[in-house]
Amino acid sequence: DLSNKALRPLQDLKTSIASQISLAQIIQLQEAGGDAMDDAINLINRTQAAAAKTVHQVASPGDAAKPLHYKLTDIINSMFAEGSPSGVKAYMSQMGICQNTFRLPVVGVSDVMMNKIKGMML
Repeated sequence: DLSNKALRPLQDLKTSIASQISLAQIIQLQEAGGDAMDDAINLINRTQAAAAKTVHQVASPGDAAKPLHYKLTDIINSMFAEGSPSGVKAYMSQMGICQNTFRLPVVGVSDVMMNKIKGMML
């Protein structure tokens, strides 16, 4: 796990410094802490760069991510097709998160839109 790899050496140095009584040893550990912090930052940067490269590869044209992107775009557009919060609440009610009830002046989505939403949830 990235958090453990990046932060564990710093946590170990902090523990070591807390138990020291020698000023020279504390200064030496403090300097080692600077190196450990640089190592942690470099590890995080390398991991982030690798993750960004992976995302770019997955999102490349012609890849399997493209149909999912378009499906999600259609879902997002349908959430606001008949106004907000009606569409969002319609999706949430289909997911069992809330009831599809409103107080005036807000009204629910039309039956046609609700059927479209139900179809998109499949």
